[in-house]
Amino acid sequence: MAIEAVLFFAAILYVTTVIPGPGILGLVGCALGQGLMRAYGFLLGLIVGDAICLVLAAVGLSSLVMALGDGFIVVKLAGGAYLLFLGVRN
Repeated sequence: MAIEAVLFFAAILYVTTVIPGPGILGLVGCALGQGLMRAYGFLLGLIVGDAICLVLAAVGLSSLVMALGDGFIVVKLAGGAYLLFLGVRN
């Protein structure tokens, strides 16, 4: 991979991690509009919601891998082929 491509990828990755998501924008809006005490509840909701999503995603993926067994290799290869198709198409 060319150094320009690596630097471009690093720059895009940096920008996407610095830009706040909708949850943080909602938290700031809540803090500015309703005060700091209400924002603490909002923040707690964000943390609990993210934790639940993370656990459900991990459990779902692990159960999918367990159910498919060796068939999961086929799913991974099909996903890779689809990504290649998208890359070649554009």
